[in-house]
Amino acid sequence: MIDRREQVRVLLKKVHNPKTNNDIVSDALVLDVNVDDTDKVTILLGFKGTREEQTQITETIVNILSKIAIPMEKIDVRFTEAGEHKKDAQKLPEPERLPGVKYIIAVGSGKGGVGKSTVSVNLAYALSGAGFKTGILDADVHGPSIGKMVGHAGKAPLSVYDNKILPLEMNGVKVMSFAFLIEEGTPIVWRGSLLHKAVNQLLFDMIWGDLDFLIVDLPPGTGDVQLSLAQAVKVDGAVVVTTPQNVAFQDASRAALMFDQVKIPVLGVVENMSGFICPHCGNVTPIFSEGGGEQLASFTRSSLLGKIPLHPDIMQSGENGVPVTQTQDAKYEPIRAAYGEIVKALKDKLEKK
Repeated sequence: MIDRREQVRVLLKKVHNPKTNNDIVSDALVLDVNVDDTDKVTILLGFKGTREEQTQITETIVNILSKIAIPMEKIDVRFTEAGEHKKDAQKLPEPERLPGVKYIIAVGSGKGGVGKSTVSVNLAYALSGAGFKTGILDADVHGPSIGKMVGHAGKAPLSVYDNKILPLEMNGVKVMSFAFLIEEGTPIVWRGSLLHKAVNQLLFDMIWGDLDFLIVDLPPGTGDVQLSLAQAVKVDGAVVVTTPQNVAFQDASRAALMFDQVKIPVLGVVENMSGFICPHCGNVTPIFSEGGGEQLASFTRSSLLGKIPLHPDIMQSGENGVPVTQTQDAKYEPIRAAYGEIVKALKDKLEKK
């Protein structure tokens, strides 16, 4: 009878090397496969490729191994250059804790257009409204928009103390965005080391003070900024934002796999635009289908933290720089209630860690 380890090796023949037209076994990329008594699978691949290529391979492996009932959280895919695993390689240092900050929560998505930044801002203000000292870092270097959403678009007159920058404080929440450092409309054409340096400066060259939560709004996708964040600082967990339609699952699942690969636990899923609230009768209509959030939560073995309804004035509130969770307008009560449930769920999960 074929054992579990051999089952995995056979299935790996179905995983393609993105640099060739062969499978990863034929190309001798599989350096080691280990399956322990709990069915945890550890796979070491001798593959030096881009982050996107590594994520593509990992996603394919997870999908294939699910056919023999191995869940995502029990699959550990590691990458190294061929032969390097035989050397006594120097262990990378553990990411640092950000001084004074109790929890860092990353908010990500597989693609743009799902309202990730809107969720980040309203989550930060919902946490602040619940009595937590909160900050928000706009780490979307290529398309920073958080400043505008909280009421300060473009370059800001930031204060400097002891060679460090004081973030702006907007209605009780500390806010820092790369947009505060450059002239409005200036394109940022950076990759690699420049982005890594920028992320480190936004984290460690700031005077964040004592915070219960720092919400980090990431760029869409699975690129350099996400990797730099994971390497630079200890992130306590991630929230993945998706929309209700099942097709959004394919993109959001890549973000979840990326967090798993860089050892950031997925705390849960937020389904945005989950239903249209009629401004006249108050009925909710599922314009963008249903079920996307539940599907992603099941895939990540996490939970659906909450569903944010779609309201015609949410976009306008962002344009006006007043997050809906900060207002007292009665028409936003269903939205404020949804964020309140997300805050409670996050608090419970973090306290149990």
